[in-house]
Amino acid sequence: MGMRLQAVMRTVVGLCACLILASCAEDIGVDQHGRKVAAEQLEGQWLVINYWAEWCAPCRSEIPELNALARQLHDRSVRVVGVNFDGLQGAELSSAAQALSIEFTVLQQDPAARYQLPRSEVLPVTYLVDDRGRLRERLLGSRPPPGWRLTWIGCVEESRAMAQICVHGYVSGRVQGVWFRQSTVEQAERLGLQGWVRNLEDGRVEVLAEGDEPAVRALTAWLEHGPSGAQVTAVDLQEQPLQGIAGFVLRR
Repeated sequence: MGMRLQAVMRTVVGLCACLILASCAEDIGVDQHGRKVAAEQLEGQWLVINYWAEWCAPCRSEIPELNALARQLHDRSVRVVGVNFDGLQGAELSSAAQALSIEFTVLQQDPAARYQLPRSEVLPVTYLVDDRGRLRERLLGSRPPPGWRLTWIGCVEESRAMAQICVHGYVSGRVQGVWFRQSTVEQAERLGLQGWVRNLEDGRVEVLAEGDEPAVRALTAWLEHGPSGAQVTAVDLQEQPLQGIAGFVLRR
């Protein structure tokens, strides 16, 4: 009985640990007030992510505009989020945010890796991330009010209005052994698309691509000829529902 009880206890402890870890994975970190920021608070929303520092005078001048932007876009599924450039934590971050009268959420953990934000050595810098976690715009430097706020409202509205489509189909001809797949990946990444490409046993190449409609159309046009060395005889692509794929990969 003793050994059986110990085994049961180990199982219970293991399950609890898994639940705790899963719960932690749901959190992006804490804000300037030490409150947890759950992933669901930011997922599915457009994000305006601003990097600031106390020593950056233009950053200070932008804070009132950011506060106003946060209030103005609150009902449009857009969140303004701040990140301290110097990586301040805890009480230091809280004090700095209070000194600058920041009203929006400031993350203690830098979300750059999560959203694949390119590092900038210039401040101020602000990024626009769409509701699927993809970087859409980057604004360097400051704008005199209300130009800054109007610029970002325009960026959000324009980006949100851009249609997203998904296409899937096949490319026929001399399309294997000529770097067709790798070239397709490079073109898709340049256009900011998601999806995949792979060779088929019958000699065709199968492609799925999704993203902004103009970018998808541009890739479709490129597939009509492909890389040098390819001889494309037919491209048969059909639109289908968005798949929600992350990245563009070469499938084997």
